[in-house]
Amino acid sequence: MNSQQFVCYVDDDEDDRHLLREAFQAYPQYDLRLFEKSEQLFEFLKQGHHHTSLIILDINLPIVSGLDILENLKKHALYKPIPTVMFSTARNYAQTRFVTELGSDIVVKPTSYTGVQSVLTKLLSYCRAQG
Repeated sequence: MNSQQFVCYVDDDEDDRHLLREAFQAYPQYDLRLFEKSEQLFEFLKQGHHHTSLIILDINLPIVSGLDILENLKKHALYKPIPTVMFSTARNYAQTRFVTELGSDIVVKPTSYTGVQSVLTKLLSYCRAQG
Protein backbone atom coordinates (compact mmCIF):
# COMPACT_ATOMS: atom_id res chain seq x y z
CA MET A 1 0.00 0.00 0.00
CA ASN A 2 1.17 3.52 -0.79
CA SER A 3 2.26 5.30 2.39
CA GLN A 4 2.06 8.75 0.81
CA GLN A 5 -0.61 10.80 2.55
CA PHE A 6 -2.18 13.50 0.42
CA VAL A 7 -3.69 16.59 2.00
CA CYS A 8 -5.56 18.85 -0.41
CA TYR A 9 -6.12 22.54 0.22
CA VAL A 10 -8.47 24.63 -1.93
CA ASP A 11 -8.12 28.40 -1.52
CA ASP A 12 -8.15 31.19 -4.09
CA ASP A 13 -5.85 33.37 -1.95
CA GLU A 14 -2.22 32.85 -2.93
CA ASP A 15 -0.94 34.19 0.41
CA ASP A 16 -3.07 31.71 2.37
CA ARG A 17 -1.85 28.82 0.20
CA HIS A 18 1.73 29.97 0.73
CA LEU A 19 1.32 30.13 4.54
CA LEU A 20 -0.04 26.59 4.69
CA ARG A 21 2.64 25.27 2.34
CA GLU A 22 5.35 26.78 4.55
CA ALA A 23 3.84 25.32 7.72
CA PHE A 24 3.54 21.86 6.11
CA GLN A 25 7.30 21.70 5.61
CA ALA A 26 7.51 20.51 9.22
CA TYR A 27 5.36 17.48 8.25
CA PRO A 28 7.18 15.66 5.43
CA GLN A 29 4.91 12.60 5.77
CA TYR A 30 2.16 14.63 4.11
CA ASP A 31 2.12 15.59 0.45
CA LEU A 32 0.23 18.91 0.40
CA ARG A 33 -1.58 19.60 -2.86
CA LEU A 34 -2.72 23.17 -3.43
CA PHE A 35 -5.65 24.16 -5.63
CA GLU A 36 -7.26 27.49 -6.50
CA LYS A 37 -10.60 26.07 -7.68
CA SER A 38 -12.92 23.15 -7.17
CA GLU A 39 -12.31 21.79 -10.68
CA GLN A 40 -8.64 21.25 -9.88
CA LEU A 41 -9.50 19.33 -6.72
CA PHE A 42 -12.02 17.08 -8.45
CA GLU A 43 -9.60 16.41 -11.32
CA PHE A 44 -6.97 15.33 -8.79
CA LEU A 45 -9.47 13.03 -7.04
CA LYS A 46 -10.63 11.55 -10.37
CA GLN A 47 -7.02 10.61 -11.14
CA GLY A 48 -7.29 7.94 -8.45
CA HIS A 49 -6.43 9.99 -5.38
CA HIS A 50 -9.71 9.23 -3.60
CA HIS A 51 -7.71 7.80 -0.68
CA THR A 52 -6.62 11.34 0.20
CA SER A 53 -6.10 11.78 3.95
CA LEU A 54 -7.73 15.20 4.30
CA ILE A 55 -9.33 17.99 2.27
CA ILE A 56 -9.16 21.53 3.62
CA LEU A 57 -11.57 23.98 1.99
CA ASP A 58 -11.78 27.75 2.19
CA ILE A 59 -15.45 28.67 2.59
CA ASN A 60 -15.35 31.91 0.59
CA LEU A 61 -14.30 30.81 -2.88
CA PRO A 62 -15.50 32.55 -6.04
CA ILE A 63 -17.89 30.73 -8.42
CA VAL A 64 -18.17 27.49 -6.38
CA SER A 65 -18.02 28.08 -2.62
CA GLY A 66 -16.27 25.76 -0.23
CA LEU A 67 -19.69 24.85 1.17
CA ASP A 68 -20.82 23.74 -2.29
CA ILE A 69 -17.63 21.71 -2.75
CA LEU A 70 -18.20 20.05 0.62
CA GLU A 71 -21.78 19.18 -0.32
CA ASN A 72 -20.63 17.69 -3.65
CA LEU A 73 -17.90 15.66 -1.95
CA LYS A 74 -20.34 14.19 0.55
CA LYS A 75 -22.75 13.17 -2.25
CA HIS A 76 -20.08 11.07 -4.00
CA ALA A 77 -19.55 7.53 -2.69
CA LEU A 78 -15.76 7.55 -3.28
CA TYR A 79 -15.18 11.00 -1.81
CA LYS A 80 -17.62 10.93 1.10
CA PRO A 81 -15.21 9.08 3.45
CA ILE A 82 -12.45 11.67 2.97
CA PRO A 83 -12.28 13.89 6.06
CA THR A 84 -12.93 17.53 5.25
CA VAL A 85 -12.34 20.69 7.24
CA MET A 86 -13.57 24.13 6.35
CA PHE A 87 -10.86 26.74 6.85
CA SER A 88 -12.29 30.26 7.09
CA THR A 89 -11.58 33.65 8.60
CA ALA A 90 -14.95 33.60 10.37
CA ARG A 91 -17.71 31.22 11.32
CA ASN A 92 -21.37 31.81 11.76
CA TYR A 93 -24.18 29.69 13.12
CA ALA A 94 -25.76 28.80 9.75
CA GLN A 95 -22.45 27.76 8.21
CA THR A 96 -21.42 25.81 11.30
CA ARG A 97 -24.73 23.94 11.36
CA PHE A 98 -24.57 23.14 7.63
CA VAL A 99 -20.96 21.93 7.85
CA THR A 100 -21.63 19.86 10.98
CA GLU A 101 -24.63 18.18 9.36
CA LEU A 102 -22.32 17.07 6.54
CA GLY A 103 -19.84 15.60 9.04
CA SER A 104 -17.24 18.31 8.80
CA ASP A 105 -15.94 21.10 11.02
CA ILE A 106 -14.83 24.72 10.68
CA VAL A 107 -11.40 25.84 11.82
CA VAL A 108 -10.81 29.58 11.97
CA LYS A 109 -8.03 30.55 9.57
CA PRO A 110 -5.18 32.45 11.22
CA THR A 111 -3.64 35.39 9.43
CA SER A 112 0.01 34.80 10.33
CA TYR A 113 2.55 32.03 9.82
CA THR A 114 2.80 31.47 13.57
CA GLY A 115 -0.97 31.18 13.76
CA VAL A 116 -1.05 28.65 10.93
CA GLN A 117 1.63 26.60 12.67
CA SER A 118 -0.48 26.53 15.82
CA VAL A 119 -3.66 25.27 14.08
CA LEU A 120 -1.88 22.79 11.82
CA THR A 121 -1.89 20.12 14.52
CA LYS A 122 -5.67 20.53 14.84
CA LEU A 123 -6.12 20.31 11.07
CA LEU A 124 -3.99 17.18 10.84
CA SER A 125 -5.95 15.55 13.67
CA TYR A 126 -8.79 15.16 11.13
CA CYS A 127 -6.67 13.02 8.78
CA ARG A 128 -7.89 9.51 8.25
CA ALA A 129 -5.45 6.77 9.13
CA GLN A 130 -3.57 5.24 6.25
CA GLY A 131 -2.50 1.66 6.09
